[in-house]
Amino acid sequence: MERKVRSWIKSLTWRVLGIIILVSISFAYTCDIKQTTAITLIFHLIRFILYYIHERIWLKFSWGKIPGLVIWFTGLPCSGKTTLAKALKKILEKSGFKVEHLDGDIIRKTKLSSDLGFSKGDREKHLRRIGVLTHFLSKNGTIVLCSFVSPYRKIRKELRGSIHNFIEVYVKCPKKECIRRDVKGMWKKALQGEIKDFTGVGSPYEPPLKPHIIVDTNKDNIDTCIKKILKYLKRRKLL
Repeated sequence: MERKVRSWIKSLTWRVLGIIILVSISFAYTCDIKQTTAITLIFHLIRFILYYIHERIWLKFSWGKIPGLVIWFTGLPCSGKTTLAKALKKILEKSGFKVEHLDGDIIRKTKLSSDLGFSKGDREKHLRRIGVLTHFLSKNGTIVLCSFVSPYRKIRKELRGSIHNFIEVYVKCPKKECIRRDVKGMWKKALQGEIKDFTGVGSPYEPPLKPHIIVDTNKDNIDTCIKKILKYLKRRKLL
């Protein structure tokens, strides 16, 4: 706190000194208070305008820094969201990007969302918390890969409008294929009534109407899907 006060006082005294010098020089040449006042005001007005223009111009230069973005993978359970996110993360990290992967199964076990269930209201709260986290990460130049079922269009639209550089990737896959891939046996338990509110069984999944990217993991392999995503990002000059 003392350092901040010292810095503020130092800055203020320096500005005051500059004004005194400017006024003294102006008065020495004009010997007129009105002209001196006009010169001082005009000088500071021009200085403010030039400073504003200067800052706006320099904001255009990234100097090799990435503006950050959020790539949000949505789709049915076992559609391939996590697999694609992990594969994309490796490629981006090899290229020197700062990348974070947030996965639904992992985040659910942390204090961020461990207090929430799987009702529609709790799902929305869960995703809003993730949204706040990803927004600030992306604003600080991080590429955030999010693999969440996120079944409802309303909350995805909300996230899309509030998160910095949000890219929605719909991981398309038929329910039958998702059930076949069910390594953890979650689909089986849900179909047997052991799990309530499971997306695709007890709870609906609303496919995106206008996603930025659609990848079909039933027809295309991982490499093909990743290439499609990278092609889109490069075309949009996000990489």
